[in-house]
Amino acid sequence: MKPVEDAGLLAHYFITATFSDVTIHLDNGDQVKAHKVILAAHSEHFRKMFESVFVKSSARDVCLHDDDAEELYGLLAWCYGLLYDGTHTFPKQSSADYLFSYGARVTYDPSRLQYLVNLHTTADKYMVLQLKVHAMENFALAMEQLVRRYVSLMADEEEEDRFMSVLEEIATLTYNGPEHRVKELRPALANGVHSHEVRLVDKERFKKLMVELPELCFDMLALGTVPSAQSAQEMGRWMFPGTATQTFQGKQGESYLFGGHKSSS
Repeated sequence: MKPVEDAGLLAHYFITATFSDVTIHLDNGDQVKAHKVILAAHSEHFRKMFESVFVKSSARDVCLHDDDAEELYGLLAWCYGLLYDGTHTFPKQSSADYLFSYGARVTYDPSRLQYLVNLHTTADKYMVLQLKVHAMENFALAMEQLVRRYVSLMADEEEEDRFMSVLEEIATLTYNGPEHRVKELRPALANGVHSHEVRLVDKERFKKLMVELPELCFDMLALGTVPSAQSAQEMGRWMFPGTATQTFQGKQGESYLFGGHKSSS
């Protein structure tokens, strides 16, 4: 089932007691009325949970730990054919309150980017594969538009600082999170930055970020997103100061000696 298109079929039963046969307990104290068959149909995790000998088929309460309420509501809403963008206080009285898309409010707000990263991670954990793909695609779009917006205003020092703060926050979250759950988002971040990297390469905060997150630097090179050999050399000097012996093989077959020059071999 695809959200929104079939929302009318199931949305009416979201967070209502009608025909509910399980209550989901969240760490923040919220209780969500749900339906086992709907959750199991969308989530391999829930299907296995309900089939497990440790969770009797008659059990009517499930406690979900170590997950934020926003992302869990986003995941549960998806199972009922709804989209939730993470911007509202819970719980809501009507399923109609969850009928939102990831529009401009997501694109230009760093907290929405963070929400998409966490939603992707939660979807991976609970094995809701379509939601995982949806979050990844929207993260890529939001990242691209975010970079384009801020870079166009970088003549303004305040806007530049604001942009770098957002980039640092999202890059740290993406590259320091559990690798098996956030790795798929990393190319989107690298691609979102690459077309403007020439304008960033001389910025001290950008240099510092590349040193702190060398995997981001490598991803930009590996994806062929560094616009010039000069940029690759510059990145190399930050990462390997005083040496020209670190070689990296780019996507197009070019070899760069970090801290030095393009290899002739």
